Amino acid sequence: MILRLVVCFLFAVFSITVNANDNDCSGDCIATNSWSAGIALGLGELSNPLHQGRDRNVSVLPAVYFYGERFYLENTTLGYTLFENDHWSIDIKGELNKDGIYFRDSKSDQFFATGTVVNPFPLPIPIDSDDFIPEQDVERDLSYMGGVGISYFFADEWLINLDLLSDVSGVHHGQQVDLSVFYTKEFGKLSFNLSVGALYQSSKLNNYYYGFDNNEFAEYDVQYKAGGGVNPYASVGLAFPVSKYFSLVANYKYEQLSSEISHSSLVNDDSGHFYFFGISGHIGNH
Repeated sequence: MILRLVVCFLFAVFSITVNANDNDCSGDCIATNSWSAGIALGLGELSNPLHQGRDRNVSVLPAVYFYGERFYLENTTLGYTLFENDHWSIDIKGELNKDGIYFRDSKSDQFFATGTVVNPFPLPIPIDSDDFIPEQDVERDLSYMGGVGISYFFADEWLINLDLLSDVSGVHHGQQVDLSVFYTKEFGKLSFNLSVGALYQSSKLNNYYYGFDNNEFAEYDVQYKAGGGVNPYASVGLAFPVSKYFSLVANYKYEQLSSEISHSSLVNDDSGHFYFFGISGHIGNH
């Protein structure tokens, strides 16, 4: 699963590569007015928790970054830094919501953190919602989240990040709160990062993507209303530069879905993962 899985790991694959070769910065700092574009080739998988969803093999991961004095671009994430010092950073930011990717079938969608014919006048069929499994693909729109991001650097290798985001695309009008702790360390040329966090998603967001009623499945008398819930997650990443422009990379992320999501009949799994092993190459003035 990826709610941020693709977007977060595109950043993980390339950001630690940049840091490993940055002569002007130490730890997590990134030089201003810098940019980077690259591509990673390897073996990976993006899992999909939906009943009709298909896990996707991932062999190519593109990435593009730009960091100005205050404006920054990280793939599909846009941000503007309002305040920054040695320990604090407060941003206005926007990012693509991950849940909509599960409902899309295009292979190109995996690069963004991703029916049957019935009787025209069917009669409702009473059925227990817990036993109901949709037989046709379910459609949901992608959404874009915008809001405030707050970061606190409490040690050279530690960072706490809090994102308060709301739907700015008018798709579901929901909110999400993401609290995470990052740890980075360099062992010679080898870069290591570890993060743990919890993602809260509001009832409007969860219900849009994972709720349903008998208007959507007219041949069945079923409905499910999803409430707000918390998804805990953890990730680990490694990068080892083999030249100025290429690095060996390995990343893994696990996310536990909230019960409000996993209890939906649209969902077939209570967790999700993303992994990638390969080599990344990049260009830029970082």
